[in-house]
Amino acid sequence: MNLVELVPRDMDVLLSEAQAIQSLNLGIDGFNIPDVKRLSHRSVDVVDVLINQGFWSIPHIRAMDHPLNVTCELLQPVIQSGLDSV
Repeated sequence: MNLVELVPRDMDVLLSEAQAIQSLNLGIDGFNIPDVKRLSHRSVDVVDVLINQGFWSIPHIRAMDHPLNVTCELLQPVIQSGLDSV
């Protein structure tokens, strides 16, 4: 599986980048979104938007940032949107 990492600094820019990358037909299967604490957009929220826009995406969540039960709670809404991998 070929993924491109997109850093969620600005949602409009990120969506534009995702569309541009997909349009190049380079065999990119989806997007990995890192969870960068200093940025306002959390990876699970960005992935939720991307999935709803038709892009296969995964949140890159660091296990050391949250207890497992909190991570599972964060993922629930995105799983309902179609998330199938973390």
